[in-house]
Amino acid sequence: MEPESLLPAELKAAIGVELEPETIAVEKRLVQRLLKATGAPYPRQGEEAPVSLLLTWMMSGGRMSPRLPPTLNWLMSDGELEPVPPFKGVLDGGGEWEFLAPIRVGDAITSTMRILDIKEKVGRLGRMLIVTWETEHRNQHSQRVALSRGTLIGY
Repeated sequence: MEPESLLPAELKAAIGVELEPETIAVEKRLVQRLLKATGAPYPRQGEEAPVSLLLTWMMSGGRMSPRLPPTLNWLMSDGELEPVPPFKGVLDGGGEWEFLAPIRVGDAITSTMRILDIKEKVGRLGRMLIVTWETEHRNQHSQRVALSRGTLIGY
């Protein structure tokens, strides 16, 4: 008997869904704390934030949404939710960033994530659900400052 697909219609319908935007205020104290935590000298710390600020913020928690079905919210939760059957775990499939403009102290960066694709594959871990997403990061002037893409794998 053929196992039930990991990619039912409700998941296919999530392709193209845009999650609620999230905004971070780039405050001088936040930048200083990040620099202190990493021990990295940053010569322009009074004017610009290091790109690691945006990376750290994006990785600080799950990106769940009422617009997503439970399986995708579990994948996007970064372990905050219990696995959804038939899944046992999540793997980070990698990511990439493009930094397009400086992020300055005083900026308000709004990030909006969109589900690009969802596929089902069979690999060493068995049947897997592979989700790719893209997040656009804009400052308060609507200037795109960064673009990030990533992949999550549910197995």
